[in-house]
Amino acid sequence: TCKTDGKYVKYINNDSTAFFSTHPAKPFRYGDAVSKKEINTFRKQADFFNFHPGDSVVSIGAASGWYEGAISVFTDSVDYLIQDIDPWLLTQPELDGVVKHFSSLRYSPQTNTFNFVIGKTDDAGLPDGKKYDKILLNNCYHHFDKKWMMLHDLVSHLKDDGELILAGESFSNFYYTEY
Repeated sequence: TCKTDGKYVKYINNDSTAFFSTHPAKPFRYGDAVSKKEINTFRKQADFFNFHPGDSVVSIGAASGWYEGAISVFTDSVDYLIQDIDPWLLTQPELDGVVKHFSSLRYSPQTNTFNFVIGKTDDAGLPDGKKYDKILLNNCYHHFDKKWMMLHDLVSHLKDDGELILAGESFSNFYYTEY
């Protein structure tokens, strides 16, 4: 079921095991509340991203930040900035739920920091003048209204030796031709 609140549709789903669930037993609305037994499935991805202590990482289109929470189990002292365009999915209580859940899966105390920002489909909303070590676009590039403008903006927020990581996209020949 769903109810409309202005331009946003708020879905009500009482299945606590669903990817999107408003059941009170789920620690955050959107994403997998991965168990300690399942968390190692994210280790390869964390190794691939190669986040180092002291890195500042932005994740664009991150919804509740659940994926970054899972990756953070394998990182230390990384400053994560979670970005999304949906102010219903990405709120302080949602991010707090993500951090609490994934901190409980770590084998050592949580040393990462987590903040968030709400952007738009054509403007990431990142703080002016701030530079980051890595910017992750995980399965969100196809949502950008003005792809090249958004990429230009994101690259302007990278440090000189920073990395822009596009992950989870299916880039076919048609896709390359179009964009």
